[in-house]
Amino acid sequence: MQLFLSLLAYFPLLLPFLYISSVFNPYEAPKFYAFIISMIPLSIWYWYVSRKKLPSVSLFGWVVLLFLGILLVADIFGLDPRTSLLGNTYRMQGFVLWFFSVVLFFLVYLLPTEHKEKLYKMTSSIATVTGFVLCAITLVQAFLLFVLHDSTIPHYQGRIVATLGNPNFLGGYLTMLLPFIILSIWKKNIWIKLFVTVMFGLSVFLTDSRSAVLATLVTMGIFGIQSLSKRKQVAIYGILGFISIMSLYVFSNSRANHRFSMWDNREIIWTEGIKAMSASPILGYGQDNYELIFPKDRFMKVDNAHNIFLEIGVGSGIVGLVIFGVILYLGFMRSELAVRLVLIAFIINASTNPVSVVQIILLWFLLGFLRH
Repeated sequence: MQLFLSLLAYFPLLLPFLYISSVFNPYEAPKFYAFIISMIPLSIWYWYVSRKKLPSVSLFGWVVLLFLGILLVADIFGLDPRTSLLGNTYRMQGFVLWFFSVVLFFLVYLLPTEHKEKLYKMTSSIATVTGFVLCAITLVQAFLLFVLHDSTIPHYQGRIVATLGNPNFLGGYLTMLLPFIILSIWKKNIWIKLFVTVMFGLSVFLTDSRSAVLATLVTMGIFGIQSLSKRKQVAIYGILGFISIMSLYVFSNSRANHRFSMWDNREIIWTEGIKAMSASPILGYGQDNYELIFPKDRFMKVDNAHNIFLEIGVGSGIVGLVIFGVILYLGFMRSELAVRLVLIAFIINASTNPVSVVQIILLWFLLGFLRH
């Protein structure tokens, strides 16, 4: 069982580093296929070990299964069932991804309490290391790109993408790891705290992701409020001040990065999504079909709602959206502080940007740690 727990802890948090330049969609595809292929033996292994004492599914588990069922029905009867089930070639976020993410959720959620506690400790440590390594990759890429002017370094309009291929994916994923990083360094000396703060702050700054900056400020602010010690609160708000100064530069540089407005056409994207959702409010149009519902006369290619709630609403209707909201609410109410902060960071990032495959996987993985 120890080996199973170790694989379960390492596996979701190593996925962000998978990148194969020679394949189509070199960032998302390797992560997607590695996840699917690895989940099958892990699931069989768990069933074999637990077959004589499989735990019963709780109310929260049934809500998750209901959500998965709604997605399946919506996808089958949607505009393009094949795309909805398998996911489009760019996002790869069809039913298959959500199904195996829910399987991962149950592998964690149904563990006995003592095993789940061990897994949580391992996850916390690995998440911290993953965050450090991602920050290191980000800073090295920035040095090579901006200082040595190495044109081979991948970037998006001067924004660092590391191994996730998109600056918003990178910033969003880092903020989901941030709560574990904070908790791991909180009792360290001031120099370690300062080093980690600068390292993380610069990494988020280099993504130029405004949602990531906001998520960082909010999660660290909430963490500071949770602390009873005034000295700790002063330290947290000092960190917030540091990141706030950088965020001013991020916003002021929007024009330099060819970002035409505060919302980068999101008002148009959201308006058309709401119109489409109101036209098919019950079960929507199936997942990953946003490009099909977006009007051609807008002369824009849009394959995602840039808002997780609108994306789910368009894909599975009000029914799917309400159940997803219930899952997030129950998840928040029944989780530890670190997981609560992760949920907040995810919601902030996913409210204005598409999310990556690894963000969805990490979300469901951490939901598995909720109390029954």
